Amino acid sequence: MTINVGFIGPGIMGGPMALNLMKGGHKLWVHARRPEATKTLVAAGATACASAAEVGKNADVIFLIVSDTPDVESVIFGETGIAKGARSGSVVVDMSTVSVEGSREMAEAAKAAGVAYLRAPVSGNPSVVEAGNLTIVVSGDEEAFRLLEPALRDIGPHVFYLGGGEEARVMKLALNLVIACIRGLPRCVGELRRDLQPDQRRPDPGRRAATGTRPGDAASTLDNTHRG
Repeated sequence: MTINVGFIGPGIMGGPMALNLMKGGHKLWVHARRPEATKTLVAAGATACASAAEVGKNADVIFLIVSDTPDVESVIFGETGIAKGARSGSVVVDMSTVSVEGSREMAEAAKAAGVAYLRAPVSGNPSVVEAGNLTIVVSGDEEAFRLLEPALRDIGPHVFYLGGGEEARVMKLALNLVIACIRGLPRCVGELRRDLQPDQRRPDPGRRAATGTRPGDAASTLDNTHRG
């Protein structure tokens, strides 16, 4: 099934994701704060839009991936945001990494505007997207998810529906924490091994006890001998 798709935020991650949607046969409307970010997509057949509202006006489903919670709020509900142009029954698929509370508030505001809001954060990097191995965790309206699951799989094959609320947000934050711990583990292990390694420069208390000498005793004895 092909649908009219909008995409906002075709940056390092978003660009390859949008291209995958086009490869799936979907007609694409695209918007970016930097017009040059849309050039590759336009060359492939996408239509560039002057605003997020224009994307919302033309697309049945609008994917977005931007940097943080305030950016998502602006893209959806700003003066030229998606909600200003979207038709009732449209679906916003937010693939950004945002706060759980901010996501909950945006879902409520979208529902009041007659727009479904799917949370669909991703796990991967641009090379993973290009290789077709991206993982997407999704939560929100299940009917909207079932309708859009084929399009999500055009972006990445590993798609998991987790529930009707903020489950995808929580899972993404948990994944980020695990990845941060794994990346920091070698350094932690190295520091731990260093701390546990005996310092060869320190005097051995057992040796001092066995010989009955203390640091400096030999030098003192030699000095006294010379004096005698």
